[in-house]
Amino acid sequence: MCYQAITSSAPGPPVINRLLDLLPKHPVGGGGAGAAPRRSSIATPSGGRWTSGDRVKRAPDRRGTLLFDQDCGICTVTAGWLGRRVEPARLGLLGIGSVDADPRVAALVEGRALAASLHFVRADGAVLTGARAVLAAGRLVPRWRVLAMLVDHRPGHIVLEPLYRQVAAHRQRIGRLLGLPQTCAIPPRVRDPRTPSMPPDAHSGHPWKL
Repeated sequence: MCYQAITSSAPGPPVINRLLDLLPKHPVGGGGAGAAPRRSSIATPSGGRWTSGDRVKRAPDRRGTLLFDQDCGICTVTAGWLGRRVEPARLGLLGIGSVDADPRVAALVEGRALAASLHFVRADGAVLTGARAVLAAGRLVPRWRVLAMLVDHRPGHIVLEPLYRQVAAHRQRIGRLLGLPQTCAIPPRVRDPRTPSMPPDAHSGHPWKL
C-alpha cells in the first residue's frame, strides 16, 4: 500500500521523516476495519445536510369533510355528485346546518363564516376554503383528481379564486337558471376511516345523478 511502500524504503531526510509521521497509519482509501463509518448525505433546500437518519417529510392526509350550503342548489347537487363517487372513508359531507354531527370538524371551523364559501376540513386538521376547497374535494374523485392536481398550486389558486367568488356570489341565480332546486335534503355523512368501501352505484337512485 502507499504508506507501507514509502515507510519500508531507506530513511530519508529528517524533514521527510517528520512529514511521514503525520500521515494516517492505515492504507489510503480508509477501508480498514478501524475506519469510522460514513453516513451518506445530500443537500437540503434549507442549505443543511440531510442524512439517512433524518425523517422524510410526510405528504398531507388529503382525506376530509366538505361543508356545503344546504340552501344552495349548485352546492347540494355537487355534494351529491361527490357522494356517489368518493367512498365515505375518504370524504365526509356535511351541510353547514349539520356541522355538529362531527364534533372534531365543528371545533376546527368554529367562528368561521361557513355560508360565505365552501369549506374542506382535511384529516390532518387543515381547513381550506373557496377554490382550494373545491380542488381538495376534486383530488379525491377518480379520473378528476389529475385535473385537480394540475391546478392545485399557488398560481392556480390565484386564477381560480376570483372565478369561484363570482360563482359563489351569484349561486342562487345560477341555480335557478339551471333549474336546480333551492334546497335538497342530503343526510349528513361523517367521514369514518373504518367505513367499508361503497359500491359504485350505491346512490344510483339520486334524482340529480350527473
